Amino acid sequence: MSAVTERRRVAADVQEVWDRVTDMAAHGRHVPLTRITRQEELALGGTFVMRTSLGPLGFDDPMTVTGFDPPPAQPARLRLVKSGRLLSGWAEIVVRPVDGGAEVSWTEEAVPTSALLRALSRPADRLSRRATSELLTRILDGTLAGLPALPPVPPHGRG
Repeated sequence: MSAVTERRRVAADVQEVWDRVTDMAAHGRHVPLTRITRQEELALGGTFVMRTSLGPLGFDDPMTVTGFDPPPAQPARLRLVKSGRLLSGWAEIVVRPVDGGAEVSWTEEAVPTSALLRALSRPADRLSRRATSELLTRILDGTLAGLPALPPVPPHGRG
């Protein structure tokens, strides 16, 4: 699957937005059937595991922090590498100041680890992209709930 990006602009400072979107335990509250099962300090080299399950059936999504530039860095950036048995890939969360607040951009790419799953997923790439977009939307809208929205990103530039 190719990478998917979702963006939000809110009337809040970069630190508050960063704190909300990098609270990994909070992500599980916005993703059905998913919870954090192990977390080290969110720092370069740190790891955590998100578990998605229904009863005894499920899978772990272990992630390692490979890039970590919290505020006051501009932009603030968190990069994760996924190393699960079913899915690998990466995610990057970037928070930058904009007029009136902050913009968060979340880009993620998940790839099945087995050749068979990759072959089966190619025809479903459009569906996978849509599902990933919905997942990122749930997490961003959930973690940023209560913050006033700013106008969306202009289509031809960063504004």
